[in-house]
Amino acid sequence: MEERRFAANIDLEQLFDSGQAFLWEREGEGFVCRHLRGGVRARSVAGGFALSPCGQADVAFWREYFDLDSDYGALLAPVLDAPLAAAMAACPGLRLLRQDFFETLCAFISSAHNAMPRIRRILRGLASLGDPPAFPTPRQVAQAGVEGLRALGLGYRAAYLHASACMVADGLDASAFSALDYEAALRLMLRFPGVGEKVADCVLLFSLGYRQAFPVDVWMLRAMERLYGLSGKPGQVKRQAMERFGPNAGIAQMYLFHAYRKGLLRPETLALGPRARQTLA
Repeated sequence: MEERRFAANIDLEQLFDSGQAFLWEREGEGFVCRHLRGGVRARSVAGGFALSPCGQADVAFWREYFDLDSDYGALLAPVLDAPLAAAMAACPGLRLLRQDFFETLCAFISSAHNAMPRIRRILRGLASLGDPPAFPTPRQVAQAGVEGLRALGLGYRAAYLHASACMVADGLDASAFSALDYEAALRLMLRFPGVGEKVADCVLLFSLGYRQAFPVDVWMLRAMERLYGLSGKPGQVKRQAMERFGPNAGIAQMYLFHAYRKGLLRPETLALGPRARQTLA
């Protein structure tokens, strides 16, 4: 089994707990994902991480998947402020994953009002519908039917996922977004049943490469109010954040979301006003 090492500032444990991907599972001293490239194992090594099996033909795929050729410090330097700098310092090993469109759509339709452990269980159930070790095709998910999907724990989301799988199987796949700007891509994403702005932005950011997308959930509403004084409905906060952080707002979101959710931002480390420091404490 050929193993290949990649030089990168990456923390696999932080990364696979950051709310981007749900089918990487801890196994021994590393992580496994049984449906990517026929099944792969990742482990931390000095100066980076190692993947096995990984031949030369797999390198380009994994470099794109883990976004290894992007310098986040340089990309965010024009908008760096105290909260973002603190989040980046607390989570230096995060990367913005570039995942399969249909898998990502399934994951975030399943995520609505769900905690991460349950999302992982649902995704493992969905993975079982495919031809091992591959993740199921849209047609295979559609063929499971609404009741079959409900049996996997999807609840009311089963009807949404079934209808969305049918739409992807009928041609509304990743290629439909290839020539669209962000606003047009967002409108197209919102055509999928069960997809609101937050889910749409997750798919745009974690699969389709729209780095300006800024998903806003309850955690981000709290973070943006307490760290930046931004308030309003999720869509309003999102637009304010996108204006603040610019074309790489989604990378900033990745750091702020994980650091805030994990309690890694401390008021004494941030240049905040008294009210913000009190609410964050």
